[in-house]
Amino acid sequence: MNKAILIGRIASDPILKHTASDRSVVNFNLAVTDSFSAKNSYFFPCIAWEKRADYIQNYLKKGDLVSVDGRLTRRSYTAKDGQLVYVTEVVIDQIARLSRPSKTNEETNEALPTPAIHEESITSLPADSIDDDAASFADLEIKNK
Repeated sequence: MNKAILIGRIASDPILKHTASDRSVVNFNLAVTDSFSAKNSYFFPCIAWEKRADYIQNYLKKGDLVSVDGRLTRRSYTAKDGQLVYVTEVVIDQIARLSRPSKTNEETNEALPTPAIHEESITSLPADSIDDDAASFADLEIKNK
């Protein structure tokens, strides 16, 4: 069984990108501390696709406490310098905010909208509906939107 359940804080602002086939994908690091000692922190790279990616980009930010439920994957790619790089990351199946949302948007000082997408609709996407094996990550052309 491949199952990862983590509770931690988003350590870096989520970065939304789109694949060449216009699929939304978001990446961020999750900081998780040992339950026995706050001295040990671990940073896990996380990735989410489609509606989950859009939700994370729109409603979560650096510092938010979240619960992540997903699975571990390992991929490799060739870096610009020709080195083969291996990446182990958490592919998010479900995510839930555990901290209160900030009351204002830092950039505009406007009240944040209530999410139109409820957590149930995000988490109800079957994991097998996203075909991660359809394209090699090394072959994906990521473009910023």
